[in-house]
Amino acid sequence: MVKKMSDPLVTVIVPVHNGAPFLQETLQSIYAQTYSPIEIIAVNHGSTDGSGNILSKQYAIRVIDQPHLGNAYARNTGIKAANGDYIAFIDQDDLWHSEKVHRQMDALLQDPKLLFTISHFLSFLSPGSSLPSWTRPETFTIGKPDYSPSSLVARKEAFAINGLFQENLKIASDVDWFFLANDNGLPMKVIPEVLHRRRVHDRNQSQSAAPLKKEMLNVIRNSIKRKSP
Repeated sequence: MVKKMSDPLVTVIVPVHNGAPFLQETLQSIYAQTYSPIEIIAVNHGSTDGSGNILSKQYAIRVIDQPHLGNAYARNTGIKAANGDYIAFIDQDDLWHSEKVHRQMDALLQDPKLLFTISHFLSFLSPGSSLPSWTRPETFTIGKPDYSPSSLVARKEAFAINGLFQENLKIASDVDWFFLANDNGLPMKVIPEVLHRRRVHDRNQSQSAAPLKKEMLNVIRNSIKRKSP
């Protein structure tokens, strides 16, 4: 895509909680984006490791500090503070392809009816980590659509229509948002390229199997209720 004076600002939101081992690499994948202009907001919620020190050295990032209330709170704080009319997210341990925002913004700008886009993803094992039992081997080799915030690039309008992330959900707030977007019929597009790499490591939140299953059941039940006549 050729850069034009009219290219709109994209706000990239990074929720950060004790992400020091991975954070610098994640930030570098944002800096490497071929699209501009980009505004980066890091919401540092209660980190007790070196995350705050890493963020304090990033001249290109606006840092918002708040208590540790979960990723949904952090993402919502970023949305409310965003200056861009387009919103993207990346988790503190994930990585982007350098043309991720570029590709997804192309789709949004070419079709004004679209409210959000997602891309395909691949998993990768973080160096020094063992392969968790909950992982699916095919996610390391076969790109698939990724319904997660790290994949999402959306018009800010999408959050006015669909709502913010449900802050009472500690793990499945992102899944809930995508279920609701589907139930509300928000126009979207899947970019069939692997533009996001999801890091698998010993501290992944996905390992919290029991709480995740409980929240997922509630998300599914609520979706069924919305569809019921």
